[in-house]
Amino acid sequence: MSDRAGWRRRQMLRAAGCGLGLAALMAGGLGVALPAGAQTAQDPAGFVSAFSGRASLTNENGVRTLQTGMAIYHGDHVVTGEGARATVRLDSGVVVTAGATSDMQIAANTASSYGWRSMVRVRAGIVRVEFSPDTPVDGVTVETDTAHVNTQYGHAVIEVSPMLTRVVATEGRILVSGADGPERSVAVLGPGKGVDVARLQRAYDPMPWPTGLIQSFVQRTAYR
Repeated sequence: MSDRAGWRRRQMLRAAGCGLGLAALMAGGLGVALPAGAQTAQDPAGFVSAFSGRASLTNENGVRTLQTGMAIYHGDHVVTGEGARATVRLDSGVVVTAGATSDMQIAANTASSYGWRSMVRVRAGIVRVEFSPDTPVDGVTVETDTAHVNTQYGHAVIEVSPMLTRVVATEGRILVSGADGPERSVAVLGPGKGVDVARLQRAYDPMPWPTGLIQSFVQRTAYR
């Protein structure tokens, strides 16, 4: 199934979910196993699937050294040190990898009749978000101090600093808007295109990024 077909199927599920229950959707021949209901704050949002180097999990209970298989709950921060990597696999099937010196928070991972909706907040560093068009996900939002990044399907890498967010799409369809700019315009990224969003600025038209720059972003979120 193509990326566009997968995205179109999720749009069909969204529309159908407004007026039909899960049983009716399945009876209608859509043939997609959908999540049964929203998670609560007490349910794990996902788990640590891999990490390297020094990384920790921080929440209201304190700081713990990251371990493979460790449960991640809503509100948890995953913090990486110099040269480290950490990957969280959400129950929705979305995979989020933090590069070195990054701080990402799993803010939400909820389910409805038309798919999962995940939200990740990134305070600093660089993260890669990826999921296939066959994943029953309505979208993944990454919030930073300067931008909102909505991954409808595919792969995106997001670099965050206090005054600037840089986003590049390596696959799929990515929507980027300024968090607090004068106009809430949206930049639509396809593969190989990127955009920078500065504080108090709107997202401008996306531009093709040089291959070397894209590769450097990907490598900073890859395991060596």
